[in-house]
Amino acid sequence: MTRWTALVGNIGSAERLSYTAIGDAVNFPSRLIGVAKDKGVEIVLSGETLERADRRLDARSLGKTVVRGKSQPAPIFTLDRKSPPI
Repeated sequence: MTRWTALVGNIGSAERLSYTAIGDAVNFPSRLIGVAKDKGVEIVLSGETLERADRRLDARSLGKTVVRGKSQPAPIFTLDRKSPPI
């Protein structure tokens, strides 16, 4: 789960027009799906998303990871009803 802006709409030429979404708002969450599989959890959210939720979510840290297409490690979390809120 993340929260960013994306370019969404009909993109292409008169011969081939496609409705699509472009940007980190699409790519980063797609990469987080792979992280969720690697970590054995269903839901992964970014540190930014947790901050925007004012840390009201019952979340557990999964550490930091570098997702494909990014150079800096990003803090990632999963929802966890068993741990105390962070």
